[in-house]
Amino acid sequence: MTGDFFLLPAAARVWRIVANQYQFFIYENGTNGTVSRRFAAAGVPFVPTWNVPFVTNSTVWGISDGDADGSGTARSTWRTCPSYIGCSVSASHGNVYQLNNTGSIEGTNVNNNSQGAVRFVLPFSAQISSSLSSSNGGRRFMDDSWFISDAWIAYDTAAFTNEAKVVGMAWDALWIVQNTLTADTTFTFDGHTFIVITVPNTASTTAQHGQLCIRVS
Repeated sequence: MTGDFFLLPAAARVWRIVANQYQFFIYENGTNGTVSRRFAAAGVPFVPTWNVPFVTNSTVWGISDGDADGSGTARSTWRTCPSYIGCSVSASHGNVYQLNNTGSIEGTNVNNNSQGAVRFVLPFSAQISSSLSSSNGGRRFMDDSWFISDAWIAYDTAAFTNEAKVVGMAWDALWIVQNTLTADTTFTFDGHTFIVITVPNTASTTAQHGQLCIRVS
């Protein structure tokens, strides 16, 4: 398989696992996404009713920041930025696996021309991923609160060069159009506790702006 995921255990290395029955995120605690083989995630998205006729069997996504067992080059993941393409860490993904019904694709070191690769879709990202700097672009309301979105996931299962279409949502997840939350810390929203997965990041013409947060209680 070209879509295998690789992690590098070591003495005194502390891993964090954020998981439920539908998805998991495993990564080295305290790292900022610039070291290879420190992040892997996979799951089965929540599929809304209008998409159910197109997901008649099963659907799975998976990503990692390493492209080989022994790789020393960190690749972009949702640990580094929401767009997963064009992050400052690398213009390429690590290994990727995508399945829907009977179709599936997997790849290694998938480059940023791969519009069909698994990604989160941010409905408020048009301004943010423009040529405006990260300090502009309509990220906040007048009271300085931030846009919050469900974590919609898109991918194609025939070719990485195809359009990524929205399949569903990550479970118990939020995208906050914010770049200053400290990764691995928690906060309370709507009566639940969320942990911040994505490190602070900067928007650009190719990288969207925001941080992934997963409910832990």
